[in-house]
Amino acid sequence: EGYGFWEKFYFKPGNLGYSVFDTAFAKIGVYICYDRHFPEGARILGLKGAEIVFNPSATVAGLSEYLWRLEQPAHAVANGYYVAAINRVGYEAPWNMGEFYGQSYLV
Repeated sequence: EGYGFWEKFYFKPGNLGYSVFDTAFAKIGVYICYDRHFPEGARILGLKGAEIVFNPSATVAGLSEYLWRLEQPAHAVANGYYVAAINRVGYEAPWNMGEFYGQSYLV
């Protein structure tokens, strides 16, 4: 038995801030799942020079589906970088939390 996608079982609070990684292709940042609801970290990644921010998510249908289409384009425009918004798709037993609606995109 596992813990599904509950982040609290895999990550601990940290104090390292939001890192930007200089790769051969671009300066990239990572914003994990629920972080996308808050503009502060997105802004920090932009101020640190991120050119592409990846946002992997495990998000189910409901209110968050509306926010999924709204928040990441807003981060991209406000901070001058691309956002790769990645969301899983389908159902996952045994948790059956609802349908992961996919809709991954690049903005």
